[in-house]
This record gives sequence, structure tokens and C-alpha cells, in this order.
Amino acid sequence: LLAGMAAPILAGDFDAVIQSARQAWPERRTVVVVCNKDASSMALMDLGSATENIMSMFVVHVGSPKELDRTLTVVNRKPKDEIFLLLISDDPVTGETTQAGKVLVGRMTTRGIPVVATTAAALKLGAVFAQGPGTGDKLVTNPEAAKKLGVVLPEVPAPAPAPVPAK
Repeated sequence: LLAGMAAPILAGDFDAVIQSARQAWPERRTVVVVCNKDASSMALMDLGSATENIMSMFVVHVGSPKELDRTLTVVNRKPKDEIFLLLISDDPVTGETTQAGKVLVGRMTTRGIPVVATTAAALKLGAVFAQGPGTGDKLVTNPEAAKKLGVVLPEVPAPAPAPVPAK
């Protein structure tokens, strides 16, 4: 690097999904994460950076699938109209390919709490939208899940106009 030049700041894995959630649901000021804190520590640090100064993060540790019911009791104490759940896609306990992850999304949906993720695979579980590395940072939505929950979807940004060549 040349003197005086800084290294580029790279966007985190959760920046886009957090910004879209905030745009769609400004009243939902707390993102809830149910995960194995040890296994997902790097993701939680990245999520902490994405939420810093714009919303609260409420993390509930689940060490094994057997603990899911107990942890959901903690989440159920939160006002449902003020929260949404972010699914950590590769969490070994509650990730999108696990049975506990499927149960978690189903229980949140039943309670009326929207779920978001960073990969499109979570939409099959009932997530309302996904945006992040697993979607190429493009917003992918599940209108059926949004309608069922009565929540709005984030607006997909219009593509930038093509530059007009100079004459």
C-alpha cells in the first residue's frame, strides 16, 4: 500500500440482510439469534459489526437440539412485534440444514416472528427473505411467508441506469 492509503473496508456477511430488515421493519429494533455461540462465534462478531449503532442483538445459546425448547422460552419473553430472527446458515445446531433449524423457523413463524437469512435455502424453511453471500448479496424473497406473517418485504433496489457514452 502507498503511504496514506488505507486498505479497503470489506462489507460483512450480514450487512445487506440487516439493512434490508431495517428498511422493511423499522419498528423491529432487535435481531434475535438462536445458535451455538461457540461454533458461531465468528458469525456473531460479524453480525455485531453489522448491527452496531442501529439495532440490538439478542443471542440465545443452544448447545444441542435437546435445548431448543428451553431457549425458545427465553425468546418468547420478547415482544414479538419488536424482533425478528436471523438464521445463522451454517450453525451446527440451528443452521438451515438441521432439524432444529427447521423447528426453530417453524416455531418463530407460528408465533408471528419473521425469520431472515443469508442464503436462499432458508426460504424453503419459511424465512421471509435472504440476502448475503449465499445469494450473491441479492435480495431473494418469500412472498408467501411474508403474507402469512403480515409483514412487508424489503424493496428490491432498482438497477442502476447504464452509463451514457460520452460523445
